[in-house]
Formats: sequence, structure tokens, C-alpha cells
Amino acid sequence: MTRNEVQEFVRRLASPPTSIVFDVGLSDQEVQAVENCFNFSIPPDLREFLQFALPVREKPRPIFPDYPRPPGYPGEGIGFPNWRDLNTNLQFQIDAPIDGVLFDVRMTDIWPASWGPRPLSEDEAVAIANTQLVAAPKLIPIHGHTFICEEPRSVGNPIISVSQTDIIYLASDLASYFECTYFGMPYKGIGARIPFWSDIMIAHWGESASSMFS
Repeated sequence: MTRNEVQEFVRRLASPPTSIVFDVGLSDQEVQAVENCFNFSIPPDLREFLQFALPVREKPRPIFPDYPRPPGYPGEGIGFPNWRDLNTNLQFQIDAPIDGVLFDVRMTDIWPASWGPRPLSEDEAVAIANTQLVAAPKLIPIHGHTFICEEPRSVGNPIISVSQTDIIYLASDLASYFECTYFGMPYKGIGARIPFWSDIMIAHWGESASSMFS
């Protein structure tokens, strides 16, 4: 997004009925502190948005009112990340995708083919899964259970919803996410293949999930 596009999105998001509250945008030093603290790189379009204005609070509203919430649902009660408060709540929001996948590996038979044969031992399976997850591209929270992958480090990474291994595409990029989530545009459910996380999506949904990749 260009600076003018970001400015227009912030104006619309701050206006009724959405009425999101914004704080002053992050400085270069604050962005660097976040990236150093959590060891990831914020994609340039998200960085442009967060440095123009920082969303901090919104009017409560259900995004998917009929969608069943599993126990420990990572988006429940969690809104926009507070990038100025590098505390345990923010760490929980960043760790939620990894913790959710590990939970499903322990409790279900989910196992991406790219990980090789699944060990018979549950503990060994969880250990392998954890190694894979630690090495995977990090997911950066946008709001609740909504994330953007840090790779590739370019404009236009797709936006995904992550609830344990239940992963779905929401939008092809950050601008489309705002249009779909807040301004009523339809969710297309199509996006670029995401390193590592698309394998989890296929393991959960089956090979038919490949049709979601552009």
C-alpha cells in the first residue's frame, strides 16, 4: 500500500461504524525493538500501516458469529497487538499458532507429509513438530487469530486465520483484508502459497486445500 492508501484506510477504519481507535504510529526505533525482541521482520506493507497509525482498540463485534470456538481459541478476547508493550500477553499472541499446532499434533493424527513418517511415540512426534515449527517462517499477528507471514519479505503476503491447525485464507493481501473484514467485500479464500504453513493447511483440509493457492 502507498502512504496515501494507508491514510485513506486509517480514515475509514477510524470512522463510524467501525470506529477503531488509533494511536500515533510506531517509530523506526520501536519497529526495530519489536523485531529484535521477537526475532522476525514485519512485512513492508504492514510496517507502513503500523508506522502511520497504530490500531489499539475497536468496538466489540463478532467477525464469524456462527463459527464454533474450540477450547483455547487464540482469538478469544484478543484484539490488536499492543506493539508498544512487549509483555507476556503479546508473546502469547505471537506463540498461539505454534502452541495450537503442537496441541493438535498431541491430540489428533494430523501430520504434514513433508515431516516424514510420524513416530509411534507421541512425545517424539511433538518434539519433531516443535523443531519444524521453530524453524518455520513466523506468523505476525494483525488482530486476534488473524496473521500475516513474515516471508517473503515483500509487499502482498496473504492474510490467514489460524486456530490450531484449522487455517484458512482470508485475503490475498493486507489491503484486501481490511476491505473484506471491515468494509463488506467478499472473502475470496485464495492466496499465494505460504512457506510451511500451507503444508499444515493441506494436512488439515486434505489435498483439496491446494486449490486455495494461486
